[in-house]
Amino acid sequence: MLPSREGGKLLRERLCKIWNEELTFSCANSRQPGLWKWLPFVSNSPGRTSIAWEDLIMWRRSLSWLGLGLLLTIASVLALTAAAPAAGPGPVVVVADPEEAAATIERLTGFAAPPGSCLADPATDGCPAVTKVVITLPAGDDAGSTDYVPLDDQGAGPGTTSAESTEQVAGACAVFATVGVYYVARGNHQNSCLTGQGVTEMEMWGFVQRFSVDHWNNLDSCKRGPYYGATTQQCSTSFDCYHPNSYRYYRAETDGYAVQRGVGYFGTDYSELVHSKCH
Repeated sequence: MLPSREGGKLLRERLCKIWNEELTFSCANSRQPGLWKWLPFVSNSPGRTSIAWEDLIMWRRSLSWLGLGLLLTIASVLALTAAAPAAGPGPVVVVADPEEAAATIERLTGFAAPPGSCLADPATDGCPAVTKVVITLPAGDDAGSTDYVPLDDQGAGPGTTSAESTEQVAGACAVFATVGVYYVARGNHQNSCLTGQGVTEMEMWGFVQRFSVDHWNNLDSCKRGPYYGATTQQCSTSFDCYHPNSYRYYRAETDGYAVQRGVGYFGTDYSELVHSKCH
């Protein structure tokens, strides 16, 4: 049996060799009590007269589990940060030929104009002829609308919007999206054009979306149009999203198309982001 003081000295020397002096003390300072007096396996109490190697093993295992828990916590924080959707690069306005407009919009936004729509097939019978398509994309996700058709400088007046519109229209046309998450994820979508502004055709598509890893997934969709003239188009989307114990990102997207005096205009609006559980 070794006396506890001599046993503690021997143990300190062995620990320094095992851990290569990576602790906050060195072998040269091993005579200082410091941390050692608190270690359960190096005790100077009268009842401890030998080195408790079992305590040493348990202590090192505890440190290992503590380190593993810390690494898992850091990894979880990094994963949550990486999973958050990034903000948009800024407002974008692009002008495209009518035949290339649908492909350009899909490349920029991921929205694929349905076949048979005036946006996808501008030469379809009944669709107003256009010389170009002006594409307006918002800066990011927010609670405001996106104006995408300018006021008509040839119009007879400022124009009026229909009574169904829930959003103030600053230009000739604007798209608007909102989202709410309760027991379902619900999106509300609106495409509103002023009368007296030379608008001759309108279409609208709406989506409620959830963010997954690095992209947005469409959960439900709706559409309105074509409508020949100026009006307010509205529709809603919903998805039964039961996840009461986890938070996820949701948003709504509204895409609108309108023709004003031979020029096609396309606009997208994203709602504010909602990070929520769903009961």
